[in-house]
Amino acid sequence: MRWGSSEAQRRATRGLVAFLLAGLLGWAAQGEGPAAGAAPSLTLAAGTKIEVAMVRPVPAKTAKAGYNLYGQTNYPVAVGDRIAIPAGTWVMGRLEAVTPPSRRHDQAQLDVLFTRIIFANGYVVSLPDAAPDALPPDATEMRVTVQVSVANDLLLDNGATMEMALAAPVTLDAGQVAQAMAKTQAPMPGSFKSATMCRPTAGSPGSP
Repeated sequence: MRWGSSEAQRRATRGLVAFLLAGLLGWAAQGEGPAAGAAPSLTLAAGTKIEVAMVRPVPAKTAKAGYNLYGQTNYPVAVGDRIAIPAGTWVMGRLEAVTPPSRRHDQAQLDVLFTRIIFANGYVVSLPDAAPDALPPDATEMRVTVQVSVANDLLLDNGATMEMALAAPVTLDAGQVAQAMAKTQAPMPGSFKSATMCRPTAGSPGSP
């Protein structure tokens, strides 16, 4: 009878230990699961500057609000010691407003809203849209002033550069960025071909 009682106690003890171990393992799995499964990320802080070169010209006669802009990053953007946006990554945007040059003012103003960053492997990151009720606005928007006259056929030529600054933090998938780096080709200096049809006219030395 004593042996049976001791055996029952041993069985009960083993059962209790197994129950406690199972509970501890389940608690650990709950605590570590999301972190272990989360994809590594890179976060670009608000104010991060990205230099973009235009790969599609903006014509003077037809440019208006809604005109799509296409550009390419000139230089890589880093977060700490890691590349977040390789040189050659595509950038999309659109014109929000256009103030053309006049006979009295040889300059134009373009309000540009940047909307997307497209990596070479197809990874697309949308930039925050304009939020009129937000203070401050979280859209990546800028005003560009260019020196042109009514005689110019383009407001922005191929290769024209502008430096956009992110208005809000942008989080990137580090794995997608790493895949894109192997496929991205940085633009070569001087590789942008001008699209203007304007040509210098004959005149006295020093005059256009």
